[in-house]
Amino acid sequence: MGYSTIYRKVDRQGFRLKPICQTLRRQYEVIKLRINACTQFARKKVQILLLLVHKSLGNTVKFHTALLATLGIVAWVGGTCATAHDAWVAPVDGPIYPVHFGHKAPQDYVAAKVKAVTAFDAARAPLAVEISRDAKGASVKASGKPAMLLVEFDNGFYTKVDGKSVQMSKRDAPAGSTTNHPVKSGKTIVQWAPWMTEPVGQRLEVLPVDTSTPAAGSKFKVRVLLDGKPVAGLMVENNSNETGPKTDAQGLATLTLVKGINRLAVDYDIPMKGDPDTDKLGLNASLVFMTK
Repeated sequence: MGYSTIYRKVDRQGFRLKPICQTLRRQYEVIKLRINACTQFARKKVQILLLLVHKSLGNTVKFHTALLATLGIVAWVGGTCATAHDAWVAPVDGPIYPVHFGHKAPQDYVAAKVKAVTAFDAARAPLAVEISRDAKGASVKASGKPAMLLVEFDNGFYTKVDGKSVQMSKRDAPAGSTTNHPVKSGKTIVQWAPWMTEPVGQRLEVLPVDTSTPAAGSKFKVRVLLDGKPVAGLMVENNSNETGPKTDAQGLATLTLVKGINRLAVDYDIPMKGDPDTDKLGLNASLVFMTK
């Protein structure tokens, strides 16, 4: 059920709610631009609420309620899509390792955004990998037992339009808007080894300072590098909790680990003057592992 069909029926039945309907029309157009970047859950939620709007056309009160609920979820979808996300390989036992993308929890994504997956065994020997892609995302299978898996994820170009993040490059963006190019590097440890305190070549990288098997509730120190050098002032969050310590001059920060998955992530923006597609490169890096 498309919004245009609802709008025509509302207009014919003479409801005095045209200002609200017009607002929904504008929001709906924004959602159509952004729908590929949003979660499948959010898309279905909007579709269900639009259907309720359609079915309640004969009852003003029900129509008003359903319409406002749709506007609310549209705004929520906007917030969900605009929030910073991570990309990482799930720290499971294998042999299939899902590649996740999301904020508080994994969500569906376009699998072509996974540009590369690299695997190393416990002796740091590289392993051959096979990437599988489907409508919900990607997964990887390694030729042996991986100890570390790396993923490179290119999320495309996003531009701020009327305060909302829309998937488009600077070439197509309205004058005066700002475009970001989010690129994400994930590092997952499934078996700890001493060499994991050393860089593996990610442009923005989170490294453990100690490779003793970590425990839930313990203090855990990380080092954050940009182009191989320590970077200060970056907040390190765990599982997208949107808070955390900032790195010092040596790129160090200490966090308290939780039971289960720990996803320690940082963000760093690089201005891209003269780039025809974006105003900034939004780097994101994460270090992911399990604790008991």
